[in-house]
Amino acid sequence: MINANLEQELMNSLMTDPRVAVNLSKKEIRDIVNKFMEENYCWVKTTLQMAFLWPYDSAKRKYAGRFFILFNIVHAFLSNTWTVTHKTFRKPIDFEFLIANLFEWMVVLVVLMAYTLMISKSQDMQIFFKLSTLDMVNIIEPDERIELDKCIRRQYNLSRIFGVLIAVSFVGFAIMPGLFPVIGELLIPYLDGNFTFKKTLCTTADLILDRDDYFYFWYFYTWVYMAVQATVVISIAMSFLYIVSYTEGKFNIVGLGLYKLYEFTSADNFVNNKKVDDKIHEMMREVHINHFRCIEYCNHVNRISRSLLFILWSLILASLSFTGSMSVILIHSNLIVFLEMSVSFGCAVSLGFFISYSGQIVTDASGSLYEKAYNCGWYHFPKRSIVYVQLMLVRCIRPCELNAGPSVIRLNYESFSIIMNTAMSYITVMVSLV
Repeated sequence: MINANLEQELMNSLMTDPRVAVNLSKKEIRDIVNKFMEENYCWVKTTLQMAFLWPYDSAKRKYAGRFFILFNIVHAFLSNTWTVTHKTFRKPIDFEFLIANLFEWMVVLVVLMAYTLMISKSQDMQIFFKLSTLDMVNIIEPDERIELDKCIRRQYNLSRIFGVLIAVSFVGFAIMPGLFPVIGELLIPYLDGNFTFKKTLCTTADLILDRDDYFYFWYFYTWVYMAVQATVVISIAMSFLYIVSYTEGKFNIVGLGLYKLYEFTSADNFVNNKKVDDKIHEMMREVHINHFRCIEYCNHVNRISRSLLFILWSLILASLSFTGSMSVILIHSNLIVFLEMSVSFGCAVSLGFFISYSGQIVTDASGSLYEKAYNCGWYHFPKRSIVYVQLMLVRCIRPCELNAGPSVIRLNYESFSIIMNTAMSYITVMVSLV
């Protein structure tokens, strides 16, 4: 798995706190992080590398890749901005065209803001990956490794499902307008009446060169453009899923420690004496410290990610309301825009559920500790250890939650249900007005 000498040095230096400074060079730490991520979180590392956000890549590769992505996104943003302002004052106004362009402009703006925020958090991400990896490598107890492996497997399955879903949706969004005329030409012999199918692109923005004369060039460009957006969205989601996986694993390990205390105090041969009391106290003290670290870690995650998650949730809410209503309104008037809006609506629902489900995992893992702490057999503990139980019970009254924005949106099923109901109400009102 990891070089034996490095692993032994790591174990000796870390002791019980992963935040203790380790006597390892930057190169050795980078090798450990890369090796661990390749074996356990390959999807996270791969998507971050594709978006040039992996903190342990070479500086030249990161700067060159980020310049390419930012150039692509900024060009798309400026093109959509010009189109929105130019088409708005043209008479007569093509509302269907304007609606599609406004939505594209909003999506590109959010992707640009999210990617810029991710770049600004590079140093925090590097520290986070370093500490979390060293902490997980330091988990050597077999039962604790089993709990952590369960979380890793769930993360891997979720990442595959979500990554494939978003990738297929974005690729379909890019290829569908170009293929639709080709399919239509093949179906003409089987259709009644006269039909003409014009080649179109998935973007309504005014590009530098004429899109009719250079159609295939811009068709390839829009593929790249959509792939860039999909990569940015997936990389952010995979990073969030890694955070959730690690957090859930740490909370489950705390619960496992409480269960060990219950088993120890419930054994038939259990006898209270000073040696047993000292062991109980040491076990409870370690559980309490681990729980405190988990809470501190969640607070740190909220501090560095709430602005990014708030941007994503704003996009999700706007997308659900906008694309849902436009899909119903344009179903009979503009098939291409209708298909684009439908795909976008499906992506927004998937992304919203994915983030809410991940946040709910953390809330459930944290909230379950209250019952486990109360049923850990504390009545057999010495008085000095009961204090730790009381502190845990007080802290567990309110479970840890991941928030978007300044505690405005809690990432759980309830928030997702509220947002979906709000979006559906807006869609109903818009449809009734048409």
